[in-house]
Amino acid sequence: MVEQPTSLPRGLTAPPGTTTRGITPLCQCPADTSGTTSSTVTVLYPKSLSIVAGTDNTTKEATCSVESSTGCGVTRTFTYQVLDQNGHAMTGSWIASQQFWDAVQVTSPDGLGLKNGTSKTTCSPPNTGPCGIYVNSLGQFEEAGLGACSTACYANKTCVTAG
Repeated sequence: MVEQPTSLPRGLTAPPGTTTRGITPLCQCPADTSGTTSSTVTVLYPKSLSIVAGTDNTTKEATCSVESSTGCGVTRTFTYQVLDQNGHAMTGSWIASQQFWDAVQVTSPDGLGLKNGTSKTTCSPPNTGPCGIYVNSLGQFEEAGLGACSTACYANKTCVTAG
């Protein structure tokens, strides 16, 4: 997750109908550009993530533990690029101050046998954050081991796949 602002910085105001979470529509703020005139600037904000080409790697399925049972799972690593509301990469020193983390939520009923707390996420223990991991100045961060272990994928003492 990329931290989104819950309020605008001091001195900035959003036009009527906007919100500070997600800032939709675009936040336009008055800016003094010459000392005597005023113009409007568009504030860019983190909107979405994309996976950087060539960084995606998934391990071969292997056995793993789900509480006291055996399951199977994979671990995936890749690098995310933070994109602004226009779909452009966000870069610079200010983006490097943004922390990120992720979480895997297991639904109920848990038909895949994932069990809450058995997933691998950015932070340790899983599903916690923030945990001191930051976006770099290129607007990128590494997902260093996203994974899950499922009892539904283990049968007859082997990992099985659908199909």
